[in-house]
Amino acid sequence: MLKSLGATGLLLAGGATTAAARPGGVAAGDARFRVGHFSPDAPPVDVYVNGDPFPGLQGVPFGVLSDYFTVPAGTYQVEVTPAGDASTVVIDTEVTLRRNRDYTVAATGVLDDIAAVALTDTNRPAPYGKASVRVAHFSPDAPEVDIVVAGGPTLFPGLAFGDVSDYETVTAGTYDLQVVLSSDGTVVLDLPGTTLAGGRTYSVFAIGFATGGSPGFSVLPVVDAVSPARDPPTNGDVCRVR
Repeated sequence: MLKSLGATGLLLAGGATTAAARPGGVAAGDARFRVGHFSPDAPPVDVYVNGDPFPGLQGVPFGVLSDYFTVPAGTYQVEVTPAGDASTVVIDTEVTLRRNRDYTVAATGVLDDIAAVALTDTNRPAPYGKASVRVAHFSPDAPEVDIVVAGGPTLFPGLAFGDVSDYETVTAGTYDLQVVLSSDGTVVLDLPGTTLAGGRTYSVFAIGFATGGSPGFSVLPVVDAVSPARDPPTNGDVCRVR
């Protein structure tokens, strides 16, 4: 299944794009990976693994992150082509997946400078009453930014294009967040009413063009891990960005 960012924001259901820690059915020697298309001017793409089209990763449009796929741990040759054009390879890279780990493989940058970035995800849910969050800055023309609580502390300072923060643990709850320029604090995006549920781990991807191009700057939050003993549901047990 593929998850995408809607035009007016995202309502992410509890089970969507979710990786509970080592779920049933995942063998001890396996790894999991998901693929994100975050190159804003690239067309929909097809993904090939070891020379073969990978089921479920054909015609993937910008702004989409797949669910996790389970594969044996090992090294894989990953190629990305424009959808329906197998002869034009825009990404050709080796990805090593270690056992019992989760990964995000993201296509980033503009098409003329497109590259694959492999992130190691956590498959550990946050503690009771807490949420863990990391932020990836994948907007190719956006300057360095901070993620702050409106009128409060800075959660993630100094993120430039290509930077991925560590996972940070915060108290579960609803936050009014802002993306601001690191240089002068100018607000470039308001994210009011962002709910981070207890016992969950999130990744937030900043994508799109920030300086007037299309698609415009936006955020895509996803759930990486869920505790079986998470807090009681809040607002329907979702991560909500309005």
